[in-house]
Amino acid sequence: YEIMPSLVGSEMCIRDRRYFAAEGEWEGERRLLGVGGWSPDRGRPGLAHIRHVATAPEVVRRGVGRALLERIRTTAAAEGIRAFECLATRNAVPFYASVGFRAEGEVEMALQPGITFPAVLMRLDLAAWRGLS
Repeated sequence: YEIMPSLVGSEMCIRDRRYFAAEGEWEGERRLLGVGGWSPDRGRPGLAHIRHVATAPEVVRRGVGRALLERIRTTAAAEGIRAFECLATRNAVPFYASVGFRAEGEVEMALQPGITFPAVLMRLDLAAWRGLS
């Protein structure tokens, strides 16, 4: 898969070139297969947050998400990041655990006043990375 800076994602991640798109051939057509990025924690040096990792439903479990996480890891490590946090949906917990993230506990993510979404706070020390490399 070709992983390149993306034009979608949070404005800060795009501006700082920390949001990526995976493009590739699927059923004979070149298309967007997944997106994801990261942002540094402003109050805790060395910590970053995984942002909006998602893959097209037809390419789930085909390496697209791992390739995106590998790009996220390498670019973050080059900027001095040593650990990640993410708020994972319940169905994404096994994916993040497969590369070394550990669940810290369930949380309610506020979407807007009065509306929350269940998530799992997960953390990864980059020394524990079990990704592509």
